[in-house]
Amino acid sequence: MKNKLKQTIDLIKKTKNNPIIFHLLYSNLCNLKKTERTFIQNTNNLFTNILYASTDDPRTTNQSLENKILTYLKESRNNYNILKLRIILYYLDGRLLSKLNTFILFEIMNHHFGMNYYNDALIEQILSKHITSNLFGIKNVKKIHNEAIEIFLQSQKLFSLRRLPMYITSNMLPPVVHYDNQKNSEYLNLKVAESLSFYAKYTKNIEYFKQIVPQTDDFLVMFKSFISNTFNTVEDRKSFSISNLVSDMNEEMNSLFYRIKNAIDKVKDKQKIKNELIDYIETL
Repeated sequence: MKNKLKQTIDLIKKTKNNPIIFHLLYSNLCNLKKTERTFIQNTNNLFTNILYASTDDPRTTNQSLENKILTYLKESRNNYNILKLRIILYYLDGRLLSKLNTFILFEIMNHHFGMNYYNDALIEQILSKHITSNLFGIKNVKKIHNEAIEIFLQSQKLFSLRRLPMYITSNMLPPVVHYDNQKNSEYLNLKVAESLSFYAKYTKNIEYFKQIVPQTDDFLVMFKSFISNTFNTVEDRKSFSISNLVSDMNEEMNSLFYRIKNAIDKVKDKQKIKNELIDYIETL
């Protein structure tokens, strides 16, 4: 019988630029690591070793492996690989913040950012957690200096809500929060309200907060209700219910899946169209 852990790792390494498939397989790998009695010997393949180690106890670190990761990143500055960087980012995100290797994170933020939307989101997520960890009493072995964070923020031209926590410990004025909500997504409204509330709670520059809040009447009314935890009508309360938020987020995706399934059901050679669909998705 083949090693299920090795099989799953091999599948992950074939996902190319498919973040959803990657995450599903990675979640399966984490589950297998808990239930399977088999294990993988240390191999000559760096990324097999990283994937296996990424599901270890988050309190542990592998200095030898992390040195190899750092060497790889420095040598591949001009040879960006979406999948390999994603594997490294999942490894970093799986470590305790107190055990996070800031040398690797520093290398990534300076030389491997701005190439892929999903990877960039992971980088911003890890950076934000690292920067704000001291607010919750987490002591890091090493901190990335504020000057380096500010240089990183200054280099970003487009606004990202994920970067807002990074401004908490700096003296920089964050960009005004702009977001397109033409579909009137309550989930998006909630994310913006949460992010602004987090910034307002911990920033030392409360005047900055006043300058970045969206000034549209609809948002200001909603935000006032959010921070005071008061909703005037049943409709207001329902709009922020979990079931409504999940429905709002999944409605478009479910519609897409239905159309795909409907198209497959209408053809004779179902396997052929499935293969063509997979090939097309991999080119996106």
